[in-house]
Amino acid sequence: MIEYRTKPLERFALLEELSFFCQALAIATATNIEVSFGWGSDLDLEDMWQAQSVSLEHVIEFILAAEQAGTVVVGKSDIFVEAAGLQLTLCHESDIHIKASLSATQKFVGRWQSKEYSPYPVQPRT
Repeated sequence: MIEYRTKPLERFALLEELSFFCQALAIATATNIEVSFGWGSDLDLEDMWQAQSVSLEHVIEFILAAEQAGTVVVGKSDIFVEAAGLQLTLCHESDIHIKASLSATQKFVGRWQSKEYSPYPVQPRT
C-alpha cells in the first residue's frame, strides 16, 4: 500500500474528488462501501472510526446528510471511504489522502497533477 496526499483544497474540490472516487469504485464493481468519521466530527471518541456500510450510489448523499445533521464538516472533519482495496480520506486539514496499491493510486495522482493539487507520496511510518 502507498499513500498520496494533496495540498489543502476547497470544499467543492473535495466533493468533486469524492465523486471521482465513487466512479472509480463503480468501475471496480464495488457495491458496499465502508464510511467512517474521525477527527473533527461531532461524535464521541468511541463512535469515531466505526465503519458503516453504505451502498455506492448513496455514499455522497450519506456524507452530505451527516454534514447537514452537524456530524461532520467536509474539509474540517476526517471522512474515510473504503472499498475494493482503496481508501479515500477527506481530511480535517482540507486535503485528500488516497491509500491503495501503487497501480491503483496512479489514476488519482495523474488527475491531481493535472488539476494542480500537488500530490505527494507519504512515507510509511516505521
